[in-house]
Amino acid sequence: MKKTIPGTRNPTALLRIQNLKKSFQMGTVTTDVLRGVDLEIFEGDFLAIVGASGSGKSTLLNMIGLLDLQTSGKIFLKGHDVAHMSDDQRADLRSKVFGFVFQQYNLIPWLSAFENVTLPLIFARKKIDEAQISEQSKSIGLGERMHHRPFELSGGEQQRVALMRALSNDPDIIIGDEPTGNLDSETGHRILDMLIDLNKMKKKTLIIVTHDASIAKRADKVIILKDGLIIKHQLKNGRVYIA
Repeated sequence: MKKTIPGTRNPTALLRIQNLKKSFQMGTVTTDVLRGVDLEIFEGDFLAIVGASGSGKSTLLNMIGLLDLQTSGKIFLKGHDVAHMSDDQRADLRSKVFGFVFQQYNLIPWLSAFENVTLPLIFARKKIDEAQISEQSKSIGLGERMHHRPFELSGGEQQRVALMRALSNDPDIIIGDEPTGNLDSETGHRILDMLIDLNKMKKKTLIIVTHDASIAKRADKVIILKDGLIIKHQLKNGRVYIA
């Protein structure tokens, strides 16, 4: 019987994960990375996923963001079972629902910062509002840097471009895989503050994988993964629920 975390504020989860498993085959060796994860994420949540290296954090994040297919189990997004969707349907959902911020900036090197930012809009077949993008770039300190290519930008500037790209399609769910891991502490705090402001002010659902305890402390919910299983849920009020 599936356990429910006490204190959830809405009976309908934005994302519902049931008995999620993921295995990788290398020759004759099978590695079980996720071994049966159950999780509910609600609209407006700020969830931190923590655990040791190899615990399955990034794999779980890839499953949540529809970047990879599970071996078994179910993922429901807004009540729809995404496992039964075609690759094209999943790609369309990714472009419209999710914004991704990774530790590695993953900017396309031959495109300018502006062109990198507008890629999700092109994929989602949305109008490009150059004036709005220009205003946003100035507000986060990029200004005239938007016409430079990634190799001409500092690490902090590249991450801010990656953040603008993640938010350009006005996603419902923002996913971050160690989004401040390669940044100095000042820039990292600035990026994190931007993400949390979006979560609190615009009710964007924020899901972050992190090794940083100071980031996890700012989340509304924390799950701890070990050996592909959730071993603990913790809410901001300090209550802990063993999985």
